[in-house]
Amino acid sequence: MRKVALILLAGLCAGVSVPCTADAVADVHALGLRTARSAGIPAGGAANTMVVATVAMFDAANAVEGGRYRAYRPQQTPPPGADANAAALGAGCAVLTVGFAAQAAAVTTACDGLWAALPATDAVRSGRAYGEASGKAAAAARQAEAPPLPNTYRPRTTPGVYVATPLPIGLDAANTKPWALTAPNQFRPGPPPKLDSEMWTRDFGEIKSLGARNSTTRTAEQTDTARYWASLGPQQHMDSVPDFPSVGTTVTARARQLALIYMALTDASIAVFDAKHAYDFWRPITAIRNADDDGNPLTERDPGWTPLIDTPLHQEYPCAHCTITTAIVTVLASEPGAPGTITLRPADFAAGAKPRTWSSPAAVTAEVANARVWGGVHYRNSTDVGLALGRAVGKQVVDTQLQPVK
Repeated sequence: MRKVALILLAGLCAGVSVPCTADAVADVHALGLRTARSAGIPAGGAANTMVVATVAMFDAANAVEGGRYRAYRPQQTPPPGADANAAALGAGCAVLTVGFAAQAAAVTTACDGLWAALPATDAVRSGRAYGEASGKAAAAARQAEAPPLPNTYRPRTTPGVYVATPLPIGLDAANTKPWALTAPNQFRPGPPPKLDSEMWTRDFGEIKSLGARNSTTRTAEQTDTARYWASLGPQQHMDSVPDFPSVGTTVTARARQLALIYMALTDASIAVFDAKHAYDFWRPITAIRNADDDGNPLTERDPGWTPLIDTPLHQEYPCAHCTITTAIVTVLASEPGAPGTITLRPADFAAGAKPRTWSSPAAVTAEVANARVWGGVHYRNSTDVGLALGRAVGKQVVDTQLQPVK
């Protein structure tokens, strides 16, 4: 997608001399991320709304522009001469007001500014009405098939013994209806290595040495790389969308690219949390501080071991960053004529850190896998399994969703 700045309520993009609504798809995306960030909505919650919005924009624009691709949801016949950009804007804004219900008034105000930048023509009016109806239907359909779920995680303990009280996140994702997968466990990997295995001994030793906060074996470059990838869930990937190259010039093509990216991101999250909650495998900080109880004489306990970066509040196996990143770059690399380079923003890009560019998808995934080991939060085998899971999810999205009509 082309680079766009944050949307101003006046309807103009900062630093851009054309109305924001020259590209409604990008503008709705920017508005969604800005709304989520200002409201403190977690990345996972924001992604759940953004996937509905991007798919709805695709479906509405695709119908208006002649239905060159298979719709995700069946669409009503659009009115003759409707404007596709207005249809995408109507669909996207309708979804954002539902998905970010507590911020609906602010979203409506921002969308009003976008509408004011469009010409008051019959084509825009009919496109808007069509898109809004399509977006409302899409939001209602997703709410029906993926309603909010309680966190019913059961802490492991013995009667009377204290355990930490925060519940791990992701149980709702593990039980959510996917977009492209046939079920959350369609690609569930096998279990993590046994604690008396050679693989476990190897992985334990590597992360204990390289992933410690006070490590003497990790290089400065490895430390920087680990911190670069220390984002909260998919936020880093969503922030990077404006830097992805556009693969088409039509409204439908732009919306389709975003929809595929978000379906891959969301289904990768669903698949990886399905596995995490199925196996409930311990994090390095837990394993290393309890190594005297793992039954392996080759692992040694360190009671004060701490990882370089903060441990995420969910189970270790498999690596979520690896799964989600690989699923997204698999989608990006699948497009005909897609450039070989991929640019992603860092976890702390808002603080002024610079994006990084890689020469190939394989270079991206190799780095994120290393980063999670160097950061002290994932074992090597977990990153390998996450990469494989991400490739399977990304391929499923590309092979089954929004394909050209033959």
